[in-house]
Amino acid sequence: MPLYEYACPNCNAVFEELVSAAKADDGPACPTCGETKTTRKISTFAGRMGTSKRAEAPSCPTGTCCFGGACGN
Repeated sequence: MPLYEYACPNCNAVFEELVSAAKADDGPACPTCGETKTTRKISTFAGRMGTSKRAEAPSCPTGTCCFGGACGN
């Protein structure tokens, strides 16, 4: 089952829930306040496809590219 992210309009809680794809739009009850009219959020995630290596950044002292400035360079 996929993991979906939901938001509660009542208490503004954001939570994740394992829900079958067929029932993903029928939001589960909020675990904080019990509200049953939760909405599914659009989530993004980073994933790596294939087995290729990331390009090295010539100015990065660690020798690997740190996309998004995670290493501070």
